[in-house]
Amino acid sequence: MKKKKFLLILASFLTVSLLHAIPDQMAIKVEGPAFEKRTFTNGAVIFTNRIYTMENIPTEFAGFEFLASDGKITNEGTITPSVNGLIYIIAPTGGVAGWSLVPNSEFYYTDGTQTKASIYQKTATANTPVAIPSVTSFAGATPLAKVIHYANDTISVKGNLIDILAANGENYVFPQNTTFKFPLTIPSCLAGKKYATSLVEYNGVTQVSANQACDIVVATHYNTVNVPGWVYTGDYFAISSVRNYYVYKYQYTTPGAWIDIPQRKTSGTVAPTLVFCDNLTWVNPRTLPGTVITKSLDPKNVYITNPSITILPDGDYLAACTGALRFSGGNAGVTFFLSSDKGKTWQVQSANNGKMSYQNLFVHNGVLYVIGTDGVQGNIIIRKSMDKGVTWTYPTSSSDDGFLLAGQYHSAPVPLVVNDGRIWRGFETNFDGENKKVLVMSAPVNSDLMKASSWTFSNQLSYQTSWISGGGKSFKQWLEGNVVVNRDGKVVNMLRIDEEVYGGVAAMVRVNSSANISFDYTKDIINFPGGGKKFAIRYDPVSDYYWTLSNAEFDEDRTKTHSGIYSGGMPCGLLRNRLVLMYSYDLRNWIIKDTIISSDNPFFHGFQYVDWQFENNDIVAVSRTAFEDTDGLPVRQHDANFFTFHRIENFRINLPNSIIKLPNESANIIKSYKGKIEVFTSNLINIDITIYDYSGKAIYSRFNSTNKIIYTDNWQQGLYLVRANLNGKLYTQKIFIYN
Repeated sequence: MKKKKFLLILASFLTVSLLHAIPDQMAIKVEGPAFEKRTFTNGAVIFTNRIYTMENIPTEFAGFEFLASDGKITNEGTITPSVNGLIYIIAPTGGVAGWSLVPNSEFYYTDGTQTKASIYQKTATANTPVAIPSVTSFAGATPLAKVIHYANDTISVKGNLIDILAANGENYVFPQNTTFKFPLTIPSCLAGKKYATSLVEYNGVTQVSANQACDIVVATHYNTVNVPGWVYTGDYFAISSVRNYYVYKYQYTTPGAWIDIPQRKTSGTVAPTLVFCDNLTWVNPRTLPGTVITKSLDPKNVYITNPSITILPDGDYLAACTGALRFSGGNAGVTFFLSSDKGKTWQVQSANNGKMSYQNLFVHNGVLYVIGTDGVQGNIIIRKSMDKGVTWTYPTSSSDDGFLLAGQYHSAPVPLVVNDGRIWRGFETNFDGENKKVLVMSAPVNSDLMKASSWTFSNQLSYQTSWISGGGKSFKQWLEGNVVVNRDGKVVNMLRIDEEVYGGVAAMVRVNSSANISFDYTKDIINFPGGGKKFAIRYDPVSDYYWTLSNAEFDEDRTKTHSGIYSGGMPCGLLRNRLVLMYSYDLRNWIIKDTIISSDNPFFHGFQYVDWQFENNDIVAVSRTAFEDTDGLPVRQHDANFFTFHRIENFRINLPNSIIKLPNESANIIKSYKGKIEVFTSNLINIDITIYDYSGKAIYSRFNSTNKIIYTDNWQQGLYLVRANLNGKLYTQKIFIYN
């Protein structure tokens, strides 16, 4: 085996008893570039060359840090405490010579056989080096400590919108810009290092700091710099043969202090200064909204997709996504996460378990299922789990084990709904070169959902691009249908309409029977803020409203540009930097109640494909989130690097709640149109009509009249209750007046 050298020096410690009730809270200093510092927690990846996650770790060590390394190479080095205390390592279960086992510390990692590992401890004397034990098995031995500091150079940077990339020949230099590339050969002092940059028109890094004395290296577009202390090295390189970048060094001798770096001039060509180092960290990114369930291990190449959440019968949350816990080229599948503390912490139930796309979790008749396709253009399949997502069935081509429909289909993590004795879900076809066609599938509620014979599939509806036209608008496609039961008790399929100019419309497809759906483009294209992006609609019987979370378009974002891939502006379908909570009484007229998450950066921030559930007075949600962190920026807002959990507390607060509890006795007698309300009865019948506003106050009355029309042009927008007394029979209907 190859040997890796590193030196570990104990910086501080807290003494604990050998009974190990509480571990030493020591910090260690590490030398050697071949390691990655990671947090010791369930779901953490234990090696740098394998996607094996740790599970069932001892809780007293949760949150400690460890050094991940290539399991094929033996770790070697020393640990030196500054005072007397206990030091720890992670090693394979079975014993390590000269080290004692920490009681009850065994855990495992998910290599297919659940290989066991444990934590070992050793009493160390101040200033006396202790050798890292040589363990020749694949897992090796690696240090574990409360805090790990690298002894090799780590440069911290401050600035706005910083990305950290790899300096390799012919890579693009700036994020979201395909104009400027590194040359095939760059100066040897820069090759293979990381560098901090920004959008080409931004200042990028403004200050740097280091953890120890070192030479700090930058490259700037100017051959004379405006900050003292920086010395030209004589090296330079050209990006795309049009701009020279000159390499400067600064002899840094004040660890922890911040110094200014050379900046672009106030006039002339725009270009940020680049900062180079083996280890870079951005110290002032914005705070990520929500709770992180997981982050992509390879965020520039593998993205988080298909977020879904369900609440299990025992109250635990189960969430799922694709793109987690894998590197580019690795096995793809669905990763399932469990939370038993209302979303505060999450553990991996099963990683990359079975290839799926567009999947959503749901519980039906007490059984946990996930339904979707077996690929991006795949067959429709369903799977189930009897152990809270640890193990799952996976279909073959048999029609009895979850293989439901052969073909090429598309969808998203969208709700299912139960109505009229059946369970319903929407899909679309997904053939190259063909418009997506909408379909709905359903099965009897008490049937075996794993059998294809239980499911009925409707006819398929295509679309016409001419359904929306004028002003540059077009009906580009419809997709990601969401079934829901309307006020008439009928299932409708609410679909995203991809229209890139305006972006605020959706389609309502009518489900006439399990075998037949229809669409009238003259009536059923509705205004829907954020309708150009995926949404999920659910009905709340408490408030008697329909609710959704949507990426509504804000006018201030529509005109934002930069000189890279968005030089022509932002397509509405990619405006995903704001998430709003909306409600509707009739599925046609939608009100934005609250802005839940808001960022002014539509280029890199996205809170998208949100799936959610009601839980008492709250909404719990998961998001495919693109956001910055200490490692830099996501590729773009569409390409999520995080899977996040969110809670919207008391979402019904400030709703008009004095009339929402009143029943609807007829949805057919009383109708609302633009500018008027009409009661449909025989002209020979006298009626009494009373209309109440949202507070319950009677604002309109008409008695013993044959006039059945009330004009509402001048009424305030909002929710009203209409009561009509027809010869002693009382009808009520809630209506929404839009001006």
